[in-house]
Amino acid sequence: MTKRKKVNYNTARVNKEYSKCVSKVGKSVWQKYKYVRPKNKSLLKNLSLKKRWQAIEDSRKEFIKKHKKEMKEYDKRWKRTYKKCNKQRRKKKNTLSKPK
Repeated sequence: MTKRKKVNYNTARVNKEYSKCVSKVGKSVWQKYKYVRPKNKSLLKNLSLKKRWQAIEDSRKEFIKKHKKEMKEYDKRWKRTYKKCNKQRRKKKNTLSKPK
């Protein structure tokens, strides 16, 4: 019989709280505008692999140019929130860890 893996429920709770905290940032710009690959999927299939990726990359660059200001704002929000949530998570994990 195999041994059961021990689960630290406190750690699971800390991770859940962390994901809740991070989710407060909101949707990314990509999700907000529901970015999808280039519309002409039938044309993409006819292209070689290198040209297909080039078309996708061009589409991404165009999207980034169009929403540059929003992306910068989102990045600032994300960095601030990530830093705060990570700090809370580390503190809680350190209190939970047992000294060896």
